[in-house]
Amino acid sequence: MTRRCPRARPSSPLLLRLLSFHALLALLALAAASAGCAGTRPQAADAAPDVGDISFRDSTPLDDLRVDVDGPTSDSVSSAALPGSGPVRGHDAIVSPSAQLYDVIWRGDSGYFRVVPLGATQLPDWGNATAWAPLWTVADLPGQGDVQTLGLTVLQGAISQGIWRGDMGYSRSIPFSASGTPDLGNASAWSAPLSLSDIEGSGALTAQSGFVDSTHLHQSYWRGGMRYARRVPLLSDGAPDWANGEAWQSGDASALPGSGDVHAESIAALPGAVLLQTIWRGDLRYRRSGPVDAQKPAALDEAQASAWDGPVAP
Repeated sequence: MTRRCPRARPSSPLLLRLLSFHALLALLALAAASAGCAGTRPQAADAAPDVGDISFRDSTPLDDLRVDVDGPTSDSVSSAALPGSGPVRGHDAIVSPSAQLYDVIWRGDSGYFRVVPLGATQLPDWGNATAWAPLWTVADLPGQGDVQTLGLTVLQGAISQGIWRGDMGYSRSIPFSASGTPDLGNASAWSAPLSLSDIEGSGALTAQSGFVDSTHLHQSYWRGGMRYARRVPLLSDGAPDWANGEAWQSGDASALPGSGDVHAESIAALPGAVLLQTIWRGDLRYRRSGPVDAQKPAALDEAQASAWDGPVAP
């Protein structure tokens, strides 16, 4: 059941970049086979992102990671083959201008990625995905403590990445190269940290995600066992119209498969206004696809969504 939050705070571009996040950190370190990541988050209306030009430790182009093949659209790559150890604490994905799905996870104290081609139906061709490769470790990220979430969102032609670590949020932006792959060497500097007191809800933040459709930026996050979501209309140039963002709505996990806390969520926007939703709950993965719900923020149309695939253990 969904209800309105008791209050809606003004949100600034910086905070909103972490909550619509798509924690790009993962993509940043793709080239070094051990590098980088994305997202959007809610903020104060007058805040401005702290962006500056910095180089990632490896600026090698990512063109060599492209996959241009078609194949079955079912996921024939078992999640049992995930790298690393421990619970999955972050999972998100984006589709790049080069028509590749960049699939990113955070597990244990490291991030990993793979590149998945889109098949003839424009759904991920899991059977022809690249092998998982290391992206980065906690030593590569700002802040201290455990990494709690990661998020990636494609916004205005760039990747907005966000992470929460030690109950503090950080974001940055990564452009795409002319070939449509993440341009790691021109990533912005990390933003100043954001506090949990700046966002709705109580308790620890456990998951974040976001995506853009033709008219809105959709943001969502899980905190204290509740999911918070909102829509922000887009201006003619594709920038979010923060001043006219909708109020946050909240709901619990009772309609989702599995049990326990949701500790990672990904909603990737695929071609044709189709969403790919993945959740990790009770250390098990569930996934489905379907069209955008025109009435609800950050949601699939339940009447047309596929059945959940899962559970699958990491």
